[in-house]
Amino acid sequence: MRVVLAERYRTVRPFLGLLAESVSLSAASGGAAVLAAVKTLPELAARKMKLKPLRPAEIDARLVPAMWHRAVHTNPDLQAGAVDRDAYVLCVLEQLLKALRVREVFATPSHRWGDPRAQLLAGPGWAAMRPEILDGLGLTAPAQVHLRGLVGRLDAAWAQMTDRLAGAARFGDSASVRVVPEAGGRTRLSVERLDALEIPESLVELRDLTAAMLPRVDLPELAGYS
Repeated sequence: MRVVLAERYRTVRPFLGLLAESVSLSAASGGAAVLAAVKTLPELAARKMKLKPLRPAEIDARLVPAMWHRAVHTNPDLQAGAVDRDAYVLCVLEQLLKALRVREVFATPSHRWGDPRAQLLAGPGWAAMRPEILDGLGLTAPAQVHLRGLVGRLDAAWAQMTDRLAGAARFGDSASVRVVPEAGGRTRLSVERLDALEIPESLVELRDLTAAMLPRVDLPELAGYS
């Protein structure tokens, strides 16, 4: 799919300059690498790849996930070791979209794509509200203690899942949950569809009773209750 997606390079090429020159985009620490790569896209677009092929050392390999590796690094039409510029550009744009969704990269001014941290209290305002907010959230322990507790719970959950997968593996291919190896060293979790539970008679009776208790009104009459 990523190889096919790279063929859309000509569609996005006219917008690379505007995107890289935009002063509206900023990044948190987690999105700094993505935004820096976006700034380099116009230079790559203007480059004559037949005269000067793109090399792996000239791109940010951290932004090329496994799903993009084939399209970016193994184009059979390019010289050995050369990077597919078109695929890399589309890969960076996909990483930019993901960073925007989690607000590692944000736009200003914007309500939908803005920086959520901009609305946080800071300085004297936070100092005045801090005790009340922490008491309301039940966060009376120091931040380090709270984070260690969350890490412990997460580790216990992963350990429990590992034990359950190991137990299911004893049933082989008949297991309802199993880890399936795929090409390229990747694996996926296969979970069989669960059978639907029968609806008990008590729930059916409760539904009928609740439906009988609801008033019968037309839609125009509902406006009067809102």
